[in-house]
Amino acid sequence: MIRSIFLFLDRTYVLQNSMLPSIWDMGLELFRAHIISDQKVQNKTIDGILLLIERERNGEAIDRSLLRSLLSMLSDLQIYQDSFEQRFLEETNRLYAAEGQKLMQEREVPEYLHHVNKRLEEEADRLITYLDQTTQKSLIATVEKQLLGEHLTAILQKGNWQFTNKRLLLK
Repeated sequence: MIRSIFLFLDRTYVLQNSMLPSIWDMGLELFRAHIISDQKVQNKTIDGILLLIERERNGEAIDRSLLRSLLSMLSDLQIYQDSFEQRFLEETNRLYAAEGQKLMQEREVPEYLHHVNKRLEEEADRLITYLDQTTQKSLIATVEKQLLGEHLTAILQKGNWQFTNKRLLLK
């Protein structure tokens, strides 16, 4: 009901007075000025978003529509890239650096590469579902660097060794 009233005012009164910003724009500016510009609130919001993403990466079910709404809000407020994206990519880098180290030691090359492919698909799904498309290039590059680039020599050596040993066993 209230939304309808404000929408009506936006379409009639505000459009007739070009000097006035739309009610939506005023609301965003007030929200930005009084809520999001408070560094504590902004940090807690970003921390909460990052925690949800971490939980999802660990296999937990999360409310993706809530995440989409929160990230859309950050984008609308024009703070997505400055406040969220940098921290998100740092957390992503940290997660996949540790995961790559651990799994490269524990798994055979085909199994490891299957895992890398699965992780890349998961991140692509996040991009489609709730992340801003401006994050795509950096996110995929970060995942590929930490899971493949950092272990390329080991993958080739370990894979070649496994291939050679299996081939010798078949003779």
